[in-house]
Amino acid sequence: MEVRGVAEEYNLIKKNRDTSAQHCRHKEFAEQLNKLLDIVHKDADTLLEIDEDRIFLEDQRTSRKMKMSGVDITLTKKEERVQTTGTNTRRA
Repeated sequence: MEVRGVAEEYNLIKKNRDTSAQHCRHKEFAEQLNKLLDIVHKDADTLLEIDEDRIFLEDQRTSRKMKMSGVDITLTKKEERVQTTGTNTRRA
């Protein structure tokens, strides 16, 4: 499904009356939209090495109870060191 088709489908859904058929269309639309926006690598389940990441990915594909928050300070410092080291070696 392309983005233009999604927009057209949404416009049709929001125009219609509040009926049980409309609720079904809305639910199907929401499921299709979630699939469209799932941009994870096709082998992410096998590529992810950290269990917490795998659990988070599964949650995002289902109930979406988990949320990302804050900054991973350890990773940020590590990335800064790598970038600083890379910058220093280029000068030499």
